[in-house]
Amino acid sequence: MDACYVNDELVKPQSGEFYGGWLTGDIVGPIKGEPGTWGW
Repeated sequence: MDACYVNDELVKPQSGEFYGGWLTGDIVGPIKGEPGTWGW
């Protein structure tokens, strides 16, 4: 897959190796899966 879009927005994959998903500009962090979020 080269890209993923929600409506016309290019979204980015959620970081980390445990969770999977796509993040739009409407989602604000911190986001589970980023470095330092393992123990939440």
